[in-house]
Amino acid sequence: MNRWILLCAAVLTILSVQAWAGTYYIAPTGSDTTGDGSSGNPWQSILYATDTVPDDGSTILLKDGLWQAEQRVNRAFTQRCTIKAENAYKARVSAAPGYNRAFTVYSGSNFKVEGIEFFGTGPGAGLGSQDDWYVMQIRWPECHDILIENCIIHDSYNNDVVKIR
Repeated sequence: MNRWILLCAAVLTILSVQAWAGTYYIAPTGSDTTGDGSSGNPWQSILYATDTVPDDGSTILLKDGLWQAEQRVNRAFTQRCTIKAENAYKARVSAAPGYNRAFTVYSGSNFKVEGIEFFGTGPGAGLGSQDDWYVMQIRWPECHDILIENCIIHDSYNNDVVKIR
């Protein structure tokens, strides 16, 4: 009987933690200065959103559109954060014009990226620095527990599509 009570308590605890986790939004037309992360007033960048959301298993939804600037995650979460397209493959992240890196992780951990399209900008991009040659780069030893699920990653013209250092 005591085991059953403990099991029920554990399940309810897990469910209650997930129930309190927030959902936040970013959009290419959002603002990291005046946005509040709501659907009607989204932030603009993954970096700002991941630096701002509480560490409670939150979800960051990318609204449909094109980001033409490198997006980053630098945060180590204790509760897995989910960064995903609101509508699969309609959130598109490309490198800034003249570069090839669309997504970089510096010391980030315990998050999932889902349903986003990442791509380089075309031939000739990143010729000035090898660090710019990858569409997606995960670097530093502190990076761990990163899931990249159901994403499209393409158009790296000078080197690897994904670089894990």
